[in-house]
Amino acid sequence: MDSPLILFLSLSLPFALFLSLRRTSTVRFPYPNPILGNLIPFLRNRGRFLDWAPSLLSLSPAGTIEVITPLSLSHGVATSNPSVVNHLLVSNFCNYVKGRRIRSALSDLLGDGFFIADGILWSLQRKIVSREFTTRSLRSFSADVFQSQIHDRLLPVLSSAAAFGEVIDLQDVLKRFAFDSICTVSFGHDPRSLGLD
Repeated sequence: MDSPLILFLSLSLPFALFLSLRRTSTVRFPYPNPILGNLIPFLRNRGRFLDWAPSLLSLSPAGTIEVITPLSLSHGVATSNPSVVNHLLVSNFCNYVKGRRIRSALSDLLGDGFFIADGILWSLQRKIVSREFTTRSLRSFSADVFQSQIHDRLLPVLSSAAAFGEVIDLQDVLKRFAFDSICTVSFGHDPRSLGLD
């Protein structure tokens, strides 16, 4: 008689402990499965991910959620809380390294620069960049780029369409205008996706 009771307790206590540990102050990206992580809610909402993820953040009391991959191979944090962002990126940056996986995935696109660097290298690059990218200089450079894009690209496309009475997809034209402008400001390269074809 004692043996079934001991068996029941030995199986139920770890399960109860697991359930109590699951209830933490961080809102988890809804109720992760111990094996599948957040895969099932993600798959259910993949068609509306850009609406679903912010709604989870707004429902979280701290504005922060934890994301867990299947088999708990990887954990992530998503936040919309400005104080958490400040903690991660400014006041305690050295404790949150990007790691080899992130660097290898993004190094072809971003090189070994500011966006991928960790530790002392990041701190040094941040000091250099912060002197160059003051609000005034960034605003001035952005204004110059946007004026140039408007006069050299957007207006000729619109004028040509008006002169020949063509119907154009204005959303597509403005999307290409924004893409060219943002790439020029951010990366120093103009992809020239907007222009007279």
